[in-house]
Amino acid sequence: MTFSGESLRYDLRDPAIRSDPYPVFARLRREDPVHWSPALSAWLLTRYDDVRRAHVAPELGQGVPDKYERARSGAQNMSAYFRELIAQRRVQPCDDMISRLIAARDNDEALSEDELVASCMLMLFGGHETTTNLIGNAVHALINHPEQRAKLIARPDLIGSTIEEVLRFDGLSNSSARIVVTDHELGGKRLEAGQRVFAMINAGNRDASQFDRAECFDIERTPNRHLTFGQGIHFCMGASLARLEGRIALDTLIRRFPSLGLIDSDPPEWTNAMIMRGLRRLPVS
Repeated sequence: MTFSGESLRYDLRDPAIRSDPYPVFARLRREDPVHWSPALSAWLLTRYDDVRRAHVAPELGQGVPDKYERARSGAQNMSAYFRELIAQRRVQPCDDMISRLIAARDNDEALSEDELVASCMLMLFGGHETTTNLIGNAVHALINHPEQRAKLIARPDLIGSTIEEVLRFDGLSNSSARIVVTDHELGGKRLEAGQRVFAMINAGNRDASQFDRAECFDIERTPNRHLTFGQGIHFCMGASLARLEGRIALDTLIRRFPSLGLIDSDPPEWTNAMIMRGLRRLPVS
């Protein structure tokens, strides 16, 4: 891990940084909040206001030339898959979510096929990797903060604010990627069209200018205006589903296994990913 006196760098090849990037984020916010990373060939933004604005700023966009075409192709293939599955369930219903969506009625009106497909795709995206990371990060945070875990066990009504604090303290969204659309200055640095920008969401969520005791895990924190689900038109459509699944899973885990602990001889293993933050393995006892 990079410490004072060494060159300031954010390098996910370092297992220590993958495990705990927050000391590096703190230095970047302090010393170089608009930081050019030669290793990533990209700018890193780490202050709350800069990260928030990166999601709505007109001078930043989503680049990769064929990104939207590839996304459209993937969505069309997934839509075709769900349409075939929906047709099967209409003929032969099962005890599953798709069959229940088909049978659902609101004032005697059923979901259209397009609405069924959209609901299936949203649940798949919102309920897969993001929620998996949320649950893992939540369990890890509560194990490492036993006083907060005890508070949650004693007061299960805090499950909602606990999820929000996990999303802030060690969120599932490490960063979001942008492309500079027009040359402009930010924090005294010149950003040029075509350059990549990573808005480091988890760094912004620990900014002491926005959060009191930002480095503390506090399940009663309010207000909690974290940036984990994005901003503006880039706000995550699956946020409500991820929150719901997280609340249900964490509440169930805490009630069934109130004494979960880490295994000292088998440490957690974090994913090596720039955009998402989550655990590959979390051995517990």
